[in-house]
Amino acid sequence: MCAIVFAFMILTVNPFKAFVFIIFLLILQQVEGNMIYSRVVGSKINLPAIWVLASITIGGNLASPIGMLLAASAYALLHEATNNKPSLQNHNYL
Repeated sequence: MCAIVFAFMILTVNPFKAFVFIIFLLILQQVEGNMIYSRVVGSKINLPAIWVLASITIGGNLASPIGMLLAASAYALLHEATNNKPSLQNHNYL
């Protein structure tokens, strides 16, 4: 929201700089949202960043913002439940 106000303020002085400002913010948001956020969340819940990004994308498509908030945690829970089977590994079933 503040970006709109700042872009308008820059636009009154120099339209080209306003355009550059908007492009810069769009690139910055994409990098932060797709790369940095995925790595930070992935390191906290022990998932690769690509799976965090995929789960958030799928969760957003299925259940909008609520799905995006819950998707990475739900996938981490599912991943832990299916990959760590200590009772089966101790008895040499896997």
